[in-house]
Amino acid sequence: MKSEHAVDPLIQLLSDEDSGWMAAIALGKIGLEKAVKPLVRLLDEKDIQKCRAVAWALEKIPSRKSVKALQKALKDEDEEVRMWAKFALENITTK
Repeated sequence: MKSEHAVDPLIQLLSDEDSGWMAAIALGKIGLEKAVKPLVRLLDEKDIQKCRAVAWALEKIPSRKSVKALQKALKDEDEEVRMWAKFALENITTK
């Protein structure tokens, strides 16, 4: 539905252990820059499923903050986080 009214409740759901990754995807689909800062905070977590979803969401909300966070994630210790960050950055630059 891409409702802007859903952004704040979705941001609150980001910290949920089970559904945080789904909230990240929904925020990416809505595409408001307001969601970038809360999404970026999740890249530091060690939950690979959330990191994958956050990288995807940041790709859908291209901004300087998104790019900067994804570039930082390229140096993450986890190979999968680096891979998803690289993939998201490549897709942002081709848009």
